[in-house]
Amino acid sequence: MPRSPSPWTPIFAGALALLFAPDCTRPLDPAETEEIGTAVLDETDGVVLSAAVWTLAWDDEGVSWPEGGGFDVETDLGYRVHVDSAWILSHSVSFGRCDTFADGSGEQASWWGLPVRSAHAHAEDTDPSTIETSRIEDLTKAHDVEVSTSFEAARYCRAHWLLARPTEPATGAEGVSMENRSVLLEGTFERGGVVTPFAIDTWWPHGILLDLPWTMGSGDYEVARRDGEARHAFVTVTRHLGALFDGIDFEVASQDQIDGTLIDNLAGGADITIELWAPGASP
Repeated sequence: MPRSPSPWTPIFAGALALLFAPDCTRPLDPAETEEIGTAVLDETDGVVLSAAVWTLAWDDEGVSWPEGGGFDVETDLGYRVHVDSAWILSHSVSFGRCDTFADGSGEQASWWGLPVRSAHAHAEDTDPSTIETSRIEDLTKAHDVEVSTSFEAARYCRAHWLLARPTEPATGAEGVSMENRSVLLEGTFERGGVVTPFAIDTWWPHGILLDLPWTMGSGDYEVARRDGEARHAFVTVTRHLGALFDGIDFEVASQDQIDGTLIDNLAGGADITIELWAPGASP
């Protein structure tokens, strides 16, 4: 199923605005209504969840792994990028309740010229479904990470992965400090025979926030939405390593443009897929 455009939250209003309070008020367009069913317009949105297993996965299509370490990618603008070292901080995963801060505005905003949909950031009242992963991931040794949790059953409308500096002690890759950092990367770019070094060292946060109908088959969503029974969610967040540097014109881009575009490719360009399981159901 295709995913909706990157609906993530701008949170540069303050350094403490690292967590999201998603709302579920986006109206369904006619195409979605036809796919999911017209009854969704006048019945309760979302599905009831009580547990989740999250897999933070990597897609390395288009990536080559030289014997000397790091990785190489060819960008859509014809740059050959070699990454010597790269770490990110996966801050948290969570679900967004259907009744949280619903204002229906659908307001659009922008961050460094990148389109985003506004939501409401706060650092309190964390939802019980949230896992503060604070996981350091080494992109030169990319591998899947699994975390799980159970919580009081509630109806949820969205799924969320957040890239941000840590607010809890970090785990995962060793040998690097990610304090006050979301991305730390060093490498080179080459086009036309000239090799130039570059680096990214930023605390900027970014996330992917998707409505649940975009993350699973319409039939599975509709059955779960209608019967209201508590389910376990098996969630996969896929980040696309080969697309990290797409859209960056290194020869003319500012440092802010390089940082912002890579973060948007990484987080805003991620995919979320969900499979639901009802405890007690037949295999």
